[in-house]
Amino acid sequence: MRFAAIALLCLAPLCAETLTADEIMRRVAANQDNAQELRSAYVYHQKIRIRSLDSKGKVRHEETSEYTALPGPQRTAKELVFLSGRYLNKGKYVTYETKEPDNGGLDREIIRDLKNELTDDANSKDGLQHELFPLTTSEMAKYTFQLKGEETWQHMRAYRITFQPKPTHEFEIDSSEGPWAGEVVISADDFQPIEVVTKLAHGVPMAVKVLLGTNIHGLGFSVRYQKVEGGAWFPVSYGTEFSIRVLFGWARTITVALDNSDFKKVDVNSTVKFAELSEQRK
Repeated sequence: MRFAAIALLCLAPLCAETLTADEIMRRVAANQDNAQELRSAYVYHQKIRIRSLDSKGKVRHEETSEYTALPGPQRTAKELVFLSGRYLNKGKYVTYETKEPDNGGLDREIIRDLKNELTDDANSKDGLQHELFPLTTSEMAKYTFQLKGEETWQHMRAYRITFQPKPTHEFEIDSSEGPWAGEVVISADDFQPIEVVTKLAHGVPMAVKVLLGTNIHGLGFSVRYQKVEGGAWFPVSYGTEFSIRVLFGWARTITVALDNSDFKKVDVNSTVKFAELSEQRK
């Protein structure tokens, strides 16, 4: 009996190492599918900082906005609680608060569109576009995965896995679905992502560059997840920085940083309104 017990202890680490990258990611995908439902029971604070800089590094437009996020059965509703920004106009900065400006030029349009597209996905409980990170069951089918090894990440046992698009999958070049390549750090205990880093797997096709005068360099995203009180895993930080050149000369560097915090689990059977949350903050 003693020998058998020792043998089992020796074999345990070997058993833990038999999981393939695909098996690990299948577990992650199942947990991510379930996590969408778990996140619908949480209210949290969201802060978004976005900037547009010209080719000399000068800020052309920047904005900070803060929200109370209240995920629901279908999508996340967000109430704006703080807004502040500035934009360059005829060599001087124009500041604004509370209300978005009516002008601001092309920089303002890009900032508004990017904020809505990248942080306010109507089909997501956390607002982030899932096409940017191939972690759910529907996205996994588009990619191949390779296990690079195990490591310790912030006192947690973790797997590091790289991914790239399948050559056989056709991606639409005019959408945000990629294709992406990168790596993901997975909790070996919970099979939840801890960190995901992506980059555009292929550059903008030459036909698009010529016909539209558009080129994007360095496009990629990084997101970190954290286990919050109540057991749900949430993205707590999210960011990107890339340069874009359009109209055969207009060039900008765009940075986006998002932080989620102050997670509070609510009774899913009750109706929580923004007015009630505002009253609780007083």
